Amino acid sequence: MLAFLAGYLLRQRRGDLQATSRVDSLMVPSRLFASVVLASCLVQLPVLQVWHDYPLRYAAGFVRFLATEYLTTVPDPRPWVDGRGFVSTAALLLEGVALLCCVSRLCRQQPALARRVTNVVVAAGAGTAILSFCEVAAIALSSHQPVSAVIYSARWTSSVVPSIDTAGPYFLLVASIAIGTAAASRARPVPAILAAAVIIGALWLTQTRSAIVAGLMVTAAVVAWWGAARFRWLLSQTRAILVSVFVALAAGVGVITYNPFHLLWAGGIQSLHLRALFAQTALRMMATQPLLGVGVGQYESRYPEFASAELLRYYAVNDAHNYFLWVGAELGLIGLGLFLWLLVAALSRGWSRVRARQPDYWRAGILAGLAAFIITWSIGQPLAVPQVAYTFWIVLGAVAPARLTMRLARPAVAGCRSSLGSRWL
Repeated sequence: MLAFLAGYLLRQRRGDLQATSRVDSLMVPSRLFASVVLASCLVQLPVLQVWHDYPLRYAAGFVRFLATEYLTTVPDPRPWVDGRGFVSTAALLLEGVALLCCVSRLCRQQPALARRVTNVVVAAGAGTAILSFCEVAAIALSSHQPVSAVIYSARWTSSVVPSIDTAGPYFLLVASIAIGTAAASRARPVPAILAAAVIIGALWLTQTRSAIVAGLMVTAAVVAWWGAARFRWLLSQTRAILVSVFVALAAGVGVITYNPFHLLWAGGIQSLHLRALFAQTALRMMATQPLLGVGVGQYESRYPEFASAELLRYYAVNDAHNYFLWVGAELGLIGLGLFLWLLVAALSRGWSRVRARQPDYWRAGILAGLAAFIITWSIGQPLAVPQVAYTFWIVLGAVAPARLTMRLARPAVAGCRSSLGSRWL
């Protein structure tokens, strides 16, 4: 991913500058959010240097870390031990924003690229799902147990996605894309249908509560929206949106409360209690530095200071289990506001295209998957895993190609270019 982004940047710098510069509507929130992340990262460097060594000697060691250890080690988050892990946290956020912008721009320049990108995402998700079933089969063969007994004995996922709680939201996102692709493919829908079936099966193997609840909520909202669209003379567009949101919330509360057909894994009450304790910890941390946060990548090192005694008995170190609260705790209300602005700007562009072109099942399926994926952020942090984070930002860029909202033309500069020659500029 770093190689791709570096190559894209070099290509942009080498030859695509024009006399008339265009401003993408995502440019302002993406650059502001990236600036906050980068500033928070740079602030941590002198603080961490004080914990360790003299400035020049520490700088030399930090360069060696970036050259030989950055991609291969997981540093201890405590500053008196190592503390360099915040670089990976900041880099993952910056890489995500860069992916969103470059994929959005490339899909504007090449409209057919968006479909090809999502097809590759679906193929990769199907391959990962097949590996999950292969893992179950391998355990069944080695232990001489029936496959059904192995499936019900634990939660399963492929090692491609290292966190099982993250694998559920990932499969939910990719399955929605596959369903939208199948609905939009009139000529050859069978490959997308098969991929969706395999991916949904892998989602079931994970037994991830957040993914199951989010998937049912979005499904209920889509059905309600479809019904409102069929009876548009009964409901205005605003009322249709409100009804869809209400139906989604009712479906989520109903599944969590009653657990029909035992859809959710046992122990849900205890899990929700722990999630509430995690949320309280993040809110206490945010209250100490409400505007700028405690610093990117600093949540785990500051966690013991704000966690309750009950939570520390279960987890000595852990993350926020809520991506929004995590961003707010580390980057403050400023960083959280810019992050939400960026998400809303990208999603609104995709939604505007769905409304303008009816029916657009492909884009609608992607937006449904993105909405369900974002719902899982309320009790998890799937964007903390690079493989899943990259997929999310790429899909978000593909569903909302860059829309030029402003044109900055400078006739004087253009005149200088024609009179003096481009070599002077």
